[in-house]
Amino acid sequence: MAAARKLESLNENFLTCSICTEGYKDPCTLTCGHTFCKDCLGKFLKTRQDAIRAKSIPCPYCRQMTRAPQPDRPVEEWVKQIKPSFLIQGLLDTLACGGNTDHDTENRCHPCQDLGDSHPANAYCQDCDVPLCERCVKMHASLPGTSNHVIADLGGAVKVTRRQRCTEHNEIFVDTELRKIQSGTSDVMCRPVLHKTVGIRVDGDREQPYPYDITVLVVDGEDTLVVTDRNNTCLKSFYTKKNISRHSKLDLASKPTSVTRLGDNKVAVSFWSHNEIVIVWVTPDLVLQHRVTTKKKYIGLTALSPTTLAAGCGDPPCVDILDVSGRVMTSVSTFNTGKNLMRYPSFLCATDRGNILVSDAGSHSVYCITPEGDVVFTYTPTGERRLSEPQGITTTSTGHILVADCWAHEVVLLTPAGEFVRDLLTSHDGLQDPYGLMFCDCKLYVAECYEDAVKVFNCSIPQ
Repeated sequence: MAAARKLESLNENFLTCSICTEGYKDPCTLTCGHTFCKDCLGKFLKTRQDAIRAKSIPCPYCRQMTRAPQPDRPVEEWVKQIKPSFLIQGLLDTLACGGNTDHDTENRCHPCQDLGDSHPANAYCQDCDVPLCERCVKMHASLPGTSNHVIADLGGAVKVTRRQRCTEHNEIFVDTELRKIQSGTSDVMCRPVLHKTVGIRVDGDREQPYPYDITVLVVDGEDTLVVTDRNNTCLKSFYTKKNISRHSKLDLASKPTSVTRLGDNKVAVSFWSHNEIVIVWVTPDLVLQHRVTTKKKYIGLTALSPTTLAAGCGDPPCVDILDVSGRVMTSVSTFNTGKNLMRYPSFLCATDRGNILVSDAGSHSVYCITPEGDVVFTYTPTGERRLSEPQGITTTSTGHILVADCWAHEVVLLTPAGEFVRDLLTSHDGLQDPYGLMFCDCKLYVAECYEDAVKVFNCSIPQ
């Protein structure tokens, strides 16, 4: 199983395209070091008009731009001009043939071969990843270090290459982990532990704070929490400097809703009663950079890149893709299903694959859509699993999805494909009315809308 896990890790972490989630086909590596299928990268490029205007190819993972080698050529040829990744392709070719094309050698006992003998293998050790003859199986069982290894019977005449066996073992491993995830016993994410509570009431507040949404930036090596306070019509930041807790407050013209990180030291803020998005510097004190007039009043907001936003609107229900000047490049209302699924897209979150997660309180659902409007998945549970009021949404470093269910006082954990795993936090953990969510550096930040605080939980996620 150890060898199977290593191969699984190699395939998942190094030989799988993060766009199509399949093994690389014609892999190419951008200047940032991230690798993708050329066809997948070409399709992604077509969705990024800002990058095309800049004559660059954006990385779907880290957003860094790679200058088109020959920008005067047609856009369709830009990705084809990127040099292929010979290292990745070499690994794929090696694994495709199992590292050994001699099937007769594969079906010989490996320990015997090491001693200069040749005996046919009729069993296989799943832990050592080697075929064994009958004598070596007995030796395996008698040694303390290998007595508990799992031995599979090859049936004598059955010829199985090591590549095929590893695939079978990976399937067993994945199936086992899936059952563990569904039962809530997997270590994909351990139960969060409350780390601290950040009080957001500051001098000058006239109303009880209402933390609607949050984000976290690392400024000068320190985590800076940025919170939209609806009741006090302001944006607040909280940070530590020279071991002293500090804060900053920026008064706004209207009640803010969502806030999203827009680069290393900037955030964008939306308003549900004001046709405007504001851009704010985080130094970590808050400094208004400029205002952007919009044609719609946006609720949810997430950054797709440092120059592109996805914004949710309730009237009419839609998700718009717009640049930082406020110009709408695409408006998504009717999906590839032919139906307008959205009713009130109050929170949005961009995935590492360039898709958009939509938490819709109006339809009690979570959607994952592409910027073109295709539905990747819909999470609309019924019965006791029904979402009472989905609000904040965020993703972990493993791509898992966290959704705040306000009225149920829960944070729900979903797989990257939108399947229910378990209730990660509940009222038994002291959670009340969760709204905004942010996962950053193995910490989960939860804004409780009717409290004066943001709770910070430590989360253990195996890498």
